Amino acid sequence: LNQLINNKVEIDDDYNKSLSSFDKALDNYPTNDLVLDYLDYCANIYEDELIDDKKYRECYEKAITIAGLDIYTGIYIWKKYIEFEIDELEDVIEANGSISKSSELISSKKRVISLYHRLFSLPLIGIEKELL
Repeated sequence: LNQLINNKVEIDDDYNKSLSSFDKALDNYPTNDLVLDYLDYCANIYEDELIDDKKYRECYEKAITIAGLDIYTGIYIWKKYIEFEIDELEDVIEANGSISKSSELISSKKRVISLYHRLFSLPLIGIEKELL
C-alpha cells in the first residue's frame, strides 16, 4: 500500500490530490509506516512553500491522532512535530529578538510548551532517550 501511495504521489503534480490520496489511504489503512510517509510528503510540500504553517500543523495533528499513541513508534512523530515548532520559535526569535513580547513569540512558545505537556502525559517508550 505504501508503495502504491508513493507511486501515486510521484505521478500526481497537484499536491492537493496527493494529500487527498494520503487522507483516503490513512482513513482506510492507518499504519505507522504510511503515517511517516505522509509526514515526509507534508514536509516536502511545506519546504516547497505549497502549504502554510497551519496546514503543516494539521498534518502533524492527523499523524498524532492516527499513530502518536503507539507506545513504540509514536515518539518519532512527536519528536518531528516538536522539532518543527522549535524551528518556528527560533525563526520568530531571530525575526523579533529574544526579549520581544510580541504575540507571535508568545504563541510560538505556547505551542512548544503545549506539545511537551501533551507528550509527557503519554506512556511512550523512549521519551527520555529521544527528547532529553
